[in-house]
Amino acid sequence: MTEASDTQIMDFFRSVFATYDKNSDGTIDTEELGSVLSALGRTASEEKLSELIEEFDFDHNGKLDWTNGEFLMVVAAIDVVDANLIDDLVFSAAFRTFDQDADGRITPLEMHIVVRLFLPLDVKEEDEFVEDLIRKMDTNKDGKIGYSEFVKYVKEAGTASILSI
Repeated sequence: MTEASDTQIMDFFRSVFATYDKNSDGTIDTEELGSVLSALGRTASEEKLSELIEEFDFDHNGKLDWTNGEFLMVVAAIDVVDANLIDDLVFSAAFRTFDQDADGRITPLEMHIVVRLFLPLDVKEEDEFVEDLIRKMDTNKDGKIGYSEFVKYVKEAGTASILSI
């Protein structure tokens, strides 16, 4: 991954974390964790939330911290169960990660950049994958992906992992 892309992905998660860190103390408690996981399309019972905090709360303060990676480890540990549960704020932040030039559209070049970050494909496979993905997402056939097309595709696919092969 490139440094700029690492930064964008971290900014995405930092933005989501900050939105649900209601008291802005840099930590997320059990209640806040339930809200943020739900916003990310990941649901968990109260019992599971408590288990997650117990498992990933490395400094044993009863909360998940942003600064030591606890939050990111919890997010990685839970799969998206329903893309329709994903909060609009999360969709917006994810779209901005893809929309490298912030023009409101994801171009094939921008899609190539993101695909290169996450999928180990050779050039021919990557070209075919991006063309297929754009074709599936581009409902107005302008060759670019707008925000509403992005959200619609993710919800219809039922997963936030639009890059699944």
